[in-house]
Amino acid sequence: MAIRAITEKQQPVLPEDDDQNPFLDGLFSRYSISPKRLGEPGPSDAEIRQIVSAALTAPDHCALKPWRFIHIPQSEMPALGDVFASIKGRRDPMASPEALQRERDRAAATPGLIAIVARLRTSHPRVPVYEQYVSIGAAIQNMLLCVHGLGYGAKMVSGLKLQDPAMAEALNVGPWERLIGFLCIGTQSVPQKRRKRPEIADHLSIWKA
Repeated sequence: MAIRAITEKQQPVLPEDDDQNPFLDGLFSRYSISPKRLGEPGPSDAEIRQIVSAALTAPDHCALKPWRFIHIPQSEMPALGDVFASIKGRRDPMASPEALQRERDRAAATPGLIAIVARLRTSHPRVPVYEQYVSIGAAIQNMLLCVHGLGYGAKMVSGLKLQDPAMAEALNVGPWERLIGFLCIGTQSVPQKRRKRPEIADHLSIWKA
C-alpha cells in the first residue's frame, strides 16, 4: 500500500462559473477578518439565531451536542471588558492603565460576539474526546460560513485569558466544560490583504493499494 502526493495536473478543478453554484462561491471566498477591521452594523438577534442554527447542523457522532454558545449583547460588553482587564491586572501587576484599557476595548471591538464552549463527554463508550472536538470545529466553521453568507465578516479569537478561572466564572463555564474562544462578527470597515490560499497539492494525496 502506498500514498503518493497529488500532482498539479491531478488537482481538483474548482468551479469557474460562480453563478452556477453560489454556495461554493461563498465557501471559497470566505476568509477571516481581524476584529479591528470589523465595525457596525453587526448581526441582529434573528441573525445570531441563524448563525447558531448553522452550528447545529455540524456532524455529531451519537448526537452528543458537545457545545454551547453564549451571545454577548453589546449592553454587556463593558462588563466583559472589566473581566478582561481584571485578568490582565492580576497576571501583570505592572500593567499600565493604557494596557488595561486596551483589554476593555477588546471586549467591545466588534458589534457581534459569541463565546464558544465545549461540553465534552470524557468517558463516552463510543465517541472519544477528539471526535467531539472535531464536531465543535465543524460547528464553528458552519457559523463562519453562515456569517459570511449573511454579508458580515468574522474571526475566531482565543488567548491565555480564556483559560483563566475568572473567565470561566464570569461566563458560568462549568468544571466539565472548556471555553474555546470568541467569534467576533461585524461589517468589514477597512480593506484587509487576503492571504494566498494553500496549494491543494501540498495537502492532498491519493492512496493506492
